[in-house]
This record gives sequence, structure tokens and C-alpha cells, in this order.
Amino acid sequence: MSKKPTIALIGNPNSGKTAVFNQLTGLAQKVSNYPGVTVEKHVGKIKISGKDYNITDYPGIYGIVPNSLDEKIVCEEILNWCTKKDSSPDLIVCVLDANNISRNLYLATQILEIGIPTIFALNMIDLLQESNKNIDVSLLKEKLNVHDVVTCCALNSKGLIDLTQSISQFFNNPSKNRSEISILDEKTKLSIKELTNLLQKKGMSENQSQLYAINIVSNSNSLEIFENSERSKIKEIANNSILKLEEIHSSTKSLNSIIRYQWLEKLFDKYKILINLNKTTKKSFTEKLDKYLTHPILGTGIFLSLLFTIFWALFRFSEYPMNLVDSMMGALKKTVAQIMPDGLLEDLMVNGILEGIGGIVIFIPQILILMLSLKFLEDSGYMARASFLMDRFMSKIGLNGGSVLPLMSGYACAIPGIMATRTIDDWKERLITILILPLTSCTARLPVYVIMITAFVDEPVNQTLLFMLMYLLGTITAIIVAKILSIFLKEKANPSFIMELPSYKKPILKTLLIDAYSKTKSFVVDAGKIIFAISIVLWVLASFPKDVNGNDLPIKDSYVGFIGQTIEPIIEPMGFDWKIGIGLITSFAARETFVSTMSTIYGIDEEDEKGLKENLSEDYSLLISISIMVFYVYAAQCMSTFAIVKKETNTWKWAIVMIIYMTLLAYIGSTLVFQIGSSMGYT
Repeated sequence: MSKKPTIALIGNPNSGKTAVFNQLTGLAQKVSNYPGVTVEKHVGKIKISGKDYNITDYPGIYGIVPNSLDEKIVCEEILNWCTKKDSSPDLIVCVLDANNISRNLYLATQILEIGIPTIFALNMIDLLQESNKNIDVSLLKEKLNVHDVVTCCALNSKGLIDLTQSISQFFNNPSKNRSEISILDEKTKLSIKELTNLLQKKGMSENQSQLYAINIVSNSNSLEIFENSERSKIKEIANNSILKLEEIHSSTKSLNSIIRYQWLEKLFDKYKILINLNKTTKKSFTEKLDKYLTHPILGTGIFLSLLFTIFWALFRFSEYPMNLVDSMMGALKKTVAQIMPDGLLEDLMVNGILEGIGGIVIFIPQILILMLSLKFLEDSGYMARASFLMDRFMSKIGLNGGSVLPLMSGYACAIPGIMATRTIDDWKERLITILILPLTSCTARLPVYVIMITAFVDEPVNQTLLFMLMYLLGTITAIIVAKILSIFLKEKANPSFIMELPSYKKPILKTLLIDAYSKTKSFVVDAGKIIFAISIVLWVLASFPKDVNGNDLPIKDSYVGFIGQTIEPIIEPMGFDWKIGIGLITSFAARETFVSTMSTIYGIDEEDEKGLKENLSEDYSLLISISIMVFYVYAAQCMSTFAIVKKETNTWKWAIVMIIYMTLLAYIGSTLVFQIGSSMGYT
């Protein structure tokens, strides 16, 4: 069986690269991690003219010099393409934002110098043309000597026809190796000759060695992608090259950037590749919109209004699908009960496993709405504005606007949020962001909030306000904790914040749906594994011991009841009883299991078929409901999060610090809510 042709998708962040990938592959893709790290790798399959191709979407980079962990992984991969030829892809598709062509060509020309056949995909060409500009594609192709240059628009699959045709033509009629471009003059090449010779011994071509040599002498970060055993020798020879370069250049710092941009400016000025169709200047749509959305007061009001709208939509549009899922799970349990013979196995399946899983799948509609909303804000370009808007405020608590995106990601899940902190260059700011990030309410808390609010509050507006209050409570507490940590942490700081504000784009519905589906599926599958295991353990603990006749005892007299009653004195100040106590214990594996645990407990304890909300509203009060939610706002209850914190900080120290301070916050906060509420007569 012949090997499928491989395509690498490379590009700057915000170039629309992932949108192109999603349009090409649809659902024929999978997400995995690079070996040993938590950086995501997207691999998909595409079929063009009946032929299958494997395509990999790499994280966005600005150049082959790494400035973050994500970039380091990609740069290491590109280095392997140069030194281990059998690892390189057959074709590179380099996606460029046509509206920022000069800046995007900084990376694209480096990719060309690697020598692998490359197609340039000028994305978002429609936005460029709307601004009365265009790019001379044939001239760009000729002067850069690239295999092909195509324009496309990832807004719809039709806009990618030229790209798919270009890919097909390349593999059907592979051209001869094109001559490689070089941006260096002869004096510069001679100055780095010793270093290029060393790199060529590693398997690089002459052009590749010059590319990496000029990066190494310009930026010490370039050494990070080489093996530890090689760095000292490379650095020694690089220092000699730097001395020679300083004789012909005033400074070697950022020399690669200076030379490359000067070369690109001459190219554009001489050949008029970027054509201005209309000399009259007028404000773009992005500039007009930013006047309001980035305004310190008006912009903040719009930001908060957007959050309120998202939370309102969680309740307003999810009620019917949630009821539908609930009905389907009820029908499934009845069917299984009828098919299976009476006995322990049937009881385990119906009242244990299905009852527990049903407690989480019912929230799929709301998780989908949240994922869609966050992805919409990100793809439209608004999320970057939120970071910019909040930078001034964040600086007052020891962070910067770069922390906003990871914190916003935390509303979906703390794990990708923590991973996203790699883009924060300053270690102290990154560490503070990691430590406060679990205080932003993730989707795992969503089932707890929803069941507690809907069980005691009927009015949708009041539900939304209470729901938003929980999110604000976590966010405000995170701000306070960040300020405290910024004062007491003695970590070395080097604060800086540079952010690119992409142009506003119309989000692609297909991309939104694929991303929401992928993340919701991942959440449900990951949570389902934990719930499945806990449901079995919980059922065993709740179903035994039996009485002398082999009949079930009341759940309070079971093993799980004994555990709950044992910890009841500790949790009583928070207003919790032994049933809630059991839910707290099981949810230390994952917060969302609290709902499934309570479902399982009531499913075993009650002979009637009353819903969980009805049972909760009978046994508890609104005050206890709020106390439970406050506990879950603060509680450290996600083993996966702690594992990621350990991995990202390379020590268990900060994971343990997180567990301790969040558990104390949860206990104190919940106790204060219940005790103060009780003293005021709310029971």
C-alpha cells in the first residue's frame, strides 16, 4: 500500500490557517498532543479528484525562531525537516493574511528557504479587495520563485477551489526543484561561513544553513531547538561569526529581521506587487468599529453585555434540547430495565451507570452554546480586543493583556487555558495566571450551577443574574488573588506586552460547529470515563451491605451513607448534609460528577421517578444551593488540572499550592455564605 502524500499547513497566528484546515477536512480530522508535551496537533484527511492526502495543521508561528512553547514545538519540527529529509512533508501550504502581506511574508520567505515545495495561499483576499487593494499574484510567484500562489477565502469552501486544484496539480505533475532564494549579500555569507559549514554537517543544504546561521547570530532563542549536546559548539562558533558580522553591520541583534524586511520592502517598492486601486484613503471597517469596542468605558460596557448575553442564551435556548435529552435518557433506562433480567447487574446498569451518565449528558446543549459563543468571539477578532481593552486594568494587578486570552479560555476549560499561558513571555506573570486560572468557572462547573439555579429559581432573568454572579465571583476573586500573588511572589519579572489586533472577520459557521463539536465531544468523553468509573464504585458503596434477607437497606445505612455521615460534622457549617458530602468527595476527581452522584443517590434512594431538581428543592433551600455553588466556584476539584500545572511549571510545588489555597477559599467562602444567610433568617 503506497504512502499517502503529506501536506503541512503553516502560517502566522490570525492568518485564517485553521479555518482553511477545517474547510478542507471537515470532520475528517483528529486532535492529539505532540509526544511529551501538551501542545495540540491537528491532523486531517482530504480527498481531491479521488486521491487521499494527509494534512497537518501546525500551531501558528511568526518565524522559525521560537518565542513560546507552541512555537518551539513547530520550529523543532521544521528543523527536523532540514536535518532528517525522510521526516519532511511532500508539500507545504503556507497560509498568508492577504491584508498583512508584508508581515506574513517574513515567515513565508523563511519557509521558502527551507527548500520544500511550497504553495502560498493568500487568505481573506475579499477583505483586501474591499479596501480597494489587490496583489499581483503572478508577479509575486515569479519574484519569490514559489511553486504556486493562489488567492482564497476560507469563509466558504468555494473559495478554496483554486487551492485544492493547485495541490492536485503539484502531486500529479511534480515540478523540478526550483532555485532557492537567498536574502544575504556575499559579505554576510562570508562572515557566517564557519557556522554554515557546521550546520551543513548536520545534513542541511547551503541555503538552509545560511537561514539558521543568520537566525542564531541574531537571536539566542534559536539555539533552544537544537540538542543540548550541540548548543555549546554552535554558540562558540556563532560568537566568532558575530565578531565578523559587527565589522560590516552596526549590530547583530535582530539582524535577520532587519535584512529580511529591507529585502521585502525593496521587492514591493520595485515591482509594485501590492496594488492600491484607489488612492483615496478612508477608514476601514475595523478602524470604525474599534473606535467603540476598544473605548475604555463604552468598550467595557459592551464586553460585559456580551458576557450577559452568552449566559442568558445558556438558559433561554437550551431548555427544550435539555428536556429532549432527559426524555431520551429516561426512555433508555426503561428499555434497559425491560430487556435485562432483574438483579444486581440490571440495578447497576440502570440506577448506577445510566443514572450517573444521564446526569452529565443532559448538559451537552449548554456546553455547546458556551463553546460556540467563545469560538465566535475568537474567530471574529473580538477576543483580541478584549485583551487590549483589559490590559490597563490587568497591569494594576501585576499582569498584562496577554493574560486575558488564557483566562477567557478558562471559562471553557482550565486545561487549555493553562496551556495558552505559554504565550506569556514573563515567567512571573505566567505563573500568576496559571495559579488564578482555575478560579474562572469552567464548563465542568456548569452542570452544578444549572441544576442548583433551576431547582430553586424560576424566572429566566433571575436565573441569568445568579448564574452571572457565580462567574463574576470567581473572576473578582481571581483578580484579588492575582494582586496578592504579584506582591508576594519573588519570581523574576520582565514585563512586556505586544499584541496584534487582527481585522474583524465573519466567523465561518462550519468552523464554529466543528470546533464546538470537537471540544464538547472531548469534554463529554473525558468526563464520561470518570463518571463511568465513579458510578460503578458509588453504586457498589450505595447498594451494600444488604439486610439478612438480601434486600437493600436505606442508602443512609449503606457504605456510602456511612462515609457521608462521617464527614457531615466537618461540612455542616456550610449547610451541607451527608448526601451533599458524598457528592463533594466524588467530585474531587471531576466537578461535573457532583450532579451524576446526586442523580445516582436519589435514583437508588427513591422508588418514585421524581426528577433530581424536585428532590433537591424538597430537601434543601436556596441558601444551601448558593452555598454549594460558592463552594464549587472556589474548590480545587480537577485532577487533570493539577497534572497540567505540574507539567507546565515542572514541579508539584505550585500544584500543591493551588490545591491548598483553593480548598481553603471554598470552605471559608461557603461557610460565610451559609452562616451569614442563616443569621439573617434565610434558611
